Amino acid sequence: MNSGVKMRKTFVSTRRRANVKKWCPLVVSLICLGLFGTSQAAPPVVVSQAGNVDNGERDIQMMRETLVEGSLVDPFDAEEESELVRDPWESFNANMFAFNYRVDRYFFKPTSRVYNAVVPTEVQNSLGRAINQIGFAPRLVNNLLQGKFTEAGIETQRFLINATLGVGGLFDVATHMFEIEAPPTEDTGQTLAVYGVETGPYLVLPLFPPMTVRDAAGTAGDIFMNPVNYVIPFFPNLGVNGMDRINDRSLSLEQFEELEASTLDLYGAARSAYFERRAQDVRK
Repeated sequence: MNSGVKMRKTFVSTRRRANVKKWCPLVVSLICLGLFGTSQAAPPVVVSQAGNVDNGERDIQMMRETLVEGSLVDPFDAEEESELVRDPWESFNANMFAFNYRVDRYFFKPTSRVYNAVVPTEVQNSLGRAINQIGFAPRLVNNLLQGKFTEAGIETQRFLINATLGVGGLFDVATHMFEIEAPPTEDTGQTLAVYGVETGPYLVLPLFPPMTVRDAAGTAGDIFMNPVNYVIPFFPNLGVNGMDRINDRSLSLEQFEELEASTLDLYGAARSAYFERRAQDVRK
């Protein structure tokens, strides 16, 4: 009898440890979703009236980090990937990637098509610039933490000019009138990398772009550093983020379709491209 009870307890304990390991990424995702807010917007896509992307640095929100300078990383290049990719939670990540893909396909994509048909391209570009303006504080702080004082000064100049003459960032007066180009975007994930923090495992969370554990912590840091999150209530903040995603998606409707047609392993391509792009971000 005692032997049977001990075996049962051992089985239950082993099963519990397995469940903890299995659901660890989900716990991280729930924490990140709880912290969900306006962190720092990436450089907005600028699209001409003909629909051509003038600045393609920012791709689809749900699947962003998938394209690297307009080309795909070969997901079957095992030698290159083994040096960059750590994906111990691949089963969980693949399921979350599939979930995000379906959300994009059945919600964001059709919603963005309607949005694109109703809202003029110039208005979409202006909204993208205004949302990007909101992310000034985290970009400034991370430039300072990385010792990039020239870039911090440029960020400050652009913010002040566009906040005033640019009507809250709706117009990029700093670029077009003063020829002050935006510096590369800096975030807390990049700052952690500069200070020697390891990337950690690859992680795909529901309704978030691909990231690593380091970049997940960086995303939380960007959210905490943005004063807008302490001014705008939670639900209006979610509305701003939702509008940002739909606006981005409407400006890049054809990008992900081209990606789908050019690779057999969409998950592997997105993962490899993410690691390569983040390595480029840290090196710059």
